[in-house]
Amino acid sequence: MSSIRTLTLNPTVDLTWQLDDLQEGGKSRARTRSVVGGGGGINVARAVVELGGAARAVHTSGGQIGQRLGRLLDEEGLDHTAVDIDEETREAVILLIDEGRRTYHVVPSGPRLSGDEAEDCLSALLTDLAPGSYVVLSGSLPDGPSVDFYGEAARRAAEQGARVILDTSGPALEAALGQGLYLTKPNRREVAELIGRTAETFDDAREANDLLLSDGATEVAITTLGDQGVLCSTDDDGHVELQTPPLPGQAVSDAGAGDSLIGAIVFRLAQGDAPAEACAWGVAAAAASVLTPGTELFARQQLEELRPQVRLTG
Repeated sequence: MSSIRTLTLNPTVDLTWQLDDLQEGGKSRARTRSVVGGGGGINVARAVVELGGAARAVHTSGGQIGQRLGRLLDEEGLDHTAVDIDEETREAVILLIDEGRRTYHVVPSGPRLSGDEAEDCLSALLTDLAPGSYVVLSGSLPDGPSVDFYGEAARRAAEQGARVILDTSGPALEAALGQGLYLTKPNRREVAELIGRTAETFDDAREANDLLLSDGATEVAITTLGDQGVLCSTDDDGHVELQTPPLPGQAVSDAGAGDSLIGAIVFRLAQGDAPAEACAWGVAAAAASVLTPGTELFARQQLEELRPQVRLTG
């Protein structure tokens, strides 16, 4: 299997608390459900490992919280490389409210990176990167790096023969298009810059993916449509609609769905699957993840049960 590396510039220590109900006044008593390292690339690497693969997560680490993040990842057994920064790594709080099955995800903006720190992250990501590897650039940019940071990372990784997968939004997404990307995953809102409206249907997604492919922005365009599914498009295979399978239970939280999707896709691509087949596993992973609370990812058994129910239409 090809090697997989992920980059997380703005990781978190995710504190998940469970409450019977959230009171407007007084104290709301909480139980600690979990304390884990989080952030886009770290979650993607975790998903790869859950599926039986291997991945290295490169991430920033600052202050006492950064040290705690490293300890949590070590205890989990996740292969990771920490890049030291001056400012403190952020903590996020996830509240799981039993009353009404509500979820609240509170995330601060996080630290600011200097130019040298951003370059250190790139060096850690690219050092000894073998041709044929997969590189996942995931999550929003923190303050500090230029809007073209992911574009620069993609160009340099592609020059070393890696296939680059991008999962970000806003100006960082726009600036990286056409910069050596193999696969790009905008969601229904992020394609509005391309087609002038939010993508609500597979036809809308087809229009957006056509523009991405015709402009040479990426080799594989994947537009996600929430609970409808995903449209996967390439020049060779055209458009493939992948519909979300029926859920065997109530959706609890979609916080880990995107990272689960990307983790399963990159794992299957590294195993040699074609993009549409890899996407089918990704759709199943995303569906399985919404059955878990907070930012928890999918359970492998649940994914494997859902995969045969993902409908592919060419």
